[in-house]
Amino acid sequence: MSFLKFIIKVVMWKVKLPDNTKVLEHVKTAFTYADENKKYNFSALEITEIDKLYSHYDSVKAVACAELEGLALGKNLLNAIHTAYNETQQGGRLNFLRNELLLNAITCPCCGISVPDELDHYLPKEDYRGLSIYVRNLIPYCHKCNNKKRTVSGLNPEERFINAYFDDLPMDKQFFFAKAILNGKNLRFEFQVHKIDGLDDQLVTQMNFQMTRVDLRKRLGRELNNYFSLLSSFVQVAYEIGGKLSVQKNLELAAKKQIADFGINHWRHAVIAALAEHDGFCDGGFYEPWSLARPDSV
Repeated sequence: MSFLKFIIKVVMWKVKLPDNTKVLEHVKTAFTYADENKKYNFSALEITEIDKLYSHYDSVKAVACAELEGLALGKNLLNAIHTAYNETQQGGRLNFLRNELLLNAITCPCCGISVPDELDHYLPKEDYRGLSIYVRNLIPYCHKCNNKKRTVSGLNPEERFINAYFDDLPMDKQFFFAKAILNGKNLRFEFQVHKIDGLDDQLVTQMNFQMTRVDLRKRLGRELNNYFSLLSSFVQVAYEIGGKLSVQKNLELAAKKQIADFGINHWRHAVIAALAEHDGFCDGGFYEPWSLARPDSV
């Protein structure tokens, strides 16, 4: 007997680009009642204009520009598409679309902590109404991250969130790092995005803006308190078996496991890798009862 195991890798920063072959069908579904009556009497020409708008969105990789405001669609059609987003809610005719997109990520690509439970309009639907139900403008986020991003227009390149679908990030190379700082019995971490080959200065600026905007450092401080309640016994057993080298070896193995499960730029890998490199921590720095620093100091 054989078993198939389906795994969606948990990563930060990136989500698989959604299929867009049925996006015009999404529009038609949203505009049509179950009894086939039309909520909005769209024309073939209007559908063509929507298709052009979606194609342009893909060609510029979701970078905000005047063309994406979709003025060629006309006020009535733009308002109809904007209203059609309601169909993605529970019980709506596009509810399946919401479910599919949320299932594309096990944790929020913005924080890597919470389960995604909302769809973020990468370009805000109030300003880009024609993109309100376009799958590639809808990114699965958790409520906290979505709420923090809500007023970010994307017009200022330095104050723009990473696009989890389109931005070209070197996900096979580490750019998200943690630094472990052990002060007496207090352990804290500093998180940084490093400039590496394949990652331009603007993307580094955007990621740092994003981390600040969603309070990622503070939120990770809270998350780590839970995470380390499991780790503390693991490292103590390793130390009792083989001292510092045993702790380092086991943490290095754990770091590789984190890469396999979460990706090289997930906070879990960054934390374990930082501890493996910290001689003081590995050489019994944890052995006395210790605690993480308060989240607001992270």
